[in-house]
Formats: sequence, C-alpha cells, structure tokens
Amino acid sequence: MAIWIVIGDSSTSHHMKPKTRDLWSSNAAKRVAALKMLEERERGHHLDELLSKSHHRGKWPFGMPTSISPWLVLIGVSPGKGEDDGKADRYGERPSFWKPNYSFGGPYSNPANPPWDGLYWKKVRALCFGLIGSLHPGLTEADCLSVSGHLNLGIRNQGRGTEDAIDPRIAEWVPKIITTMLRPRVVIGFGLKGLLNGNKLRTAWGSSNEFSVVVSKRPRDVIPFEGNTSYKFRIWDLPSGEGSKCTFVLWPNHPSRVPFSGSEESIAWQASIKQCLGILSTA
Repeated sequence: MAIWIVIGDSSTSHHMKPKTRDLWSSNAAKRVAALKMLEERERGHHLDELLSKSHHRGKWPFGMPTSISPWLVLIGVSPGKGEDDGKADRYGERPSFWKPNYSFGGPYSNPANPPWDGLYWKKVRALCFGLIGSLHPGLTEADCLSVSGHLNLGIRNQGRGTEDAIDPRIAEWVPKIITTMLRPRVVIGFGLKGLLNGNKLRTAWGSSNEFSVVVSKRPRDVIPFEGNTSYKFRIWDLPSGEGSKCTFVLWPNHPSRVPFSGSEESIAWQASIKQCLGILSTA
C-alpha cells in the first residue's frame, strides 16, 4: 500500500527571501523555479543543512533519491532485491537541486556509470510526472522529477514488504526529515498497509507528532480504487504547524502487485494516477 501526504504551503516566514520561501511552496512550478534560481553558495548551504539531519550524518542513505525540496515524496519499504546482510551503512546519491536525482534511473542515470532502469522506477517516474505534470502542464518530466523524492524504511535490498526490511531507526527518521526539512506537498509510500499493523512501523510512527494519527485513528475517508474496488485509498488528516494542511493517504497497493503488476503504461496504473489527481483536487 502506498501513502501520500498533502501539505499546504507553510513557507510563511518573513525572514526568508521570496525565492527561498518558494522552495517549500505548495505550487510545484514555484519550487522548480526557486531551485533554478539558487546560487551555488545557497545550494551548498541547503545541502549541508539537509545532510546534517540525515540518518547518516553528512551522507545520504542508500536507495533514497530526492530533491532538497521535493513537492512529492514516495515512501517504500526497501531499495529492492539484492544481497546484503544489513549490517553496513550504505550511502547513495546526495539530494539534488534543479535536475532529477541520478537514482531515478533511465535517462537520468549517472553518466559516469552504465545506465540502469527497472519497471518499478519506470512506474515511479510515470507517477511523479503524471501527478506534477498534470497539475502544472508547463513542466517537463525532468522538471517534475527535480521536485520529487523517494525514501525507504530501511537500506537492505530485501525485495519483500516484510518487517525484516524495516530498520526502526530509519523508520523513525523518515517522518522527521519529511516534516522538518523536505516539507513536501504530497508524500506517497508503497507496500505499507500490512506493516502498519506490525510492531516496528507502529512503534516508529507512533512516536511521530505528524504520523501518529495513521496508527492510532481510523481514516477520515476510505475510497475504492475505480480500477478494482477490492483495493482502496485510505485518507487521514494530519496535524501540521504554521497553518498548513496535511492529508495522509494509504495507496491501494504496491506498484509491483495486483492490480498494478503490469507496465507503467497499464490501464490500472494510469487509472490510479488519474484518481489520485482527483483526490488531490478536493483534499
């Protein structure tokens, strides 16, 4: 299951320059423009501040590509399949500015390394572009990905949405970095419905002021997915500071599972993006 959070424009400080306030605007196009306007010194300042709050102080966790000010953040369980024992801290691409993070893959892969891609990341890019690009038709796919991010609940290549993949320390860090530093307008996570009933995620998120309502209260709305009504969007209102509005939605299912097991162009996946747009318009 996936989760998204809708957060209103909380950039109200009178001590910020207008272009700095726009880094956390509720308007994705303003975020894109603000990122492109940042001077090199300002970029370094924002990056250093974000890295200082990283789970790995000074470095960024493996498998978590993001902008420094993503309008949209996805939350997954783990970086995918592979072999590792989970004991070593692994580091990934640092948060990016005015262009897509290399780890979104495909045409945005690091030119110093062989291009890589996967069906999961194709669906991620389709979702980011489908939501942001539809709300802001003047933005390119690269623009949309430049204000997108992807976090996980652990850094092991687990490949399964089980509690074994969750690192409690990272699961506690994710809501903190989202609400205090990244400050997105929308957050979407995948494969979390069952995990929210388990001990690890309930404990980690239960201690968060912003995310605790998801594990302690019933959803405000339960909306059947139009492509297959056996699956549902579940929605919570979240508490938020500075007068901003927050909405948390549990997505119908992980993008690699039924009813989304086809390609990024499948009817079901595209239908879920379209329905999410409708939900966003009334949230």
